[in-house]
Amino acid sequence: MESTDELRQTYIDQCAQVMAGADECLSYAQEAASNREQAAVRPQHEISIGHFSKLADEAEANLARSFPLFDDLCASTRETAKYLLASYGDHFRAEFQFTEGIPDEVLGQVATAKCILNTTFGPTSDEFLRGLEEANAKIGAGVEGIIYGIDLTLRQEGENAAGDDPQGAKGWL
Repeated sequence: MESTDELRQTYIDQCAQVMAGADECLSYAQEAASNREQAAVRPQHEISIGHFSKLADEAEANLARSFPLFDDLCASTRETAKYLLASYGDHFRAEFQFTEGIPDEVLGQVATAKCILNTTFGPTSDEFLRGLEEANAKIGAGVEGIIYGIDLTLRQEGENAAGDDPQGAKGWL
């Protein structure tokens, strides 16, 4: 099993990949939406409408190929976060120790990735763009904790949110 430091680095690396995958999918989703919008402009010659529709379909096809990879990467990153949180022993320790020695820019990327990991995206341009709106709303509202799945709710000793994950600040605060 990986050490906490190795899991932390794996999680940071995966969050960077989640961001890159989201950017790739976003570019295809925006391209499809933009070209569909252009195809809907009237009056317009039928050749132009056909051209924009073809470009939109190609972008949708690219998104359909990229999305499963992005979705799998998100699932893998969520799984890594689960092991990372468990390696710290409790969520409070994880939240405070995770950030030690990590540049603010990287922490910002990890926090943004957490919002993406907490959002449901779909394989079509409309679904992906709706997911992006949801993720942006979460980013704007601020995030609780920096690691996916973290729960910083104080509970009585021995009580936890899911019944199976380490929780609380016993021995820490």
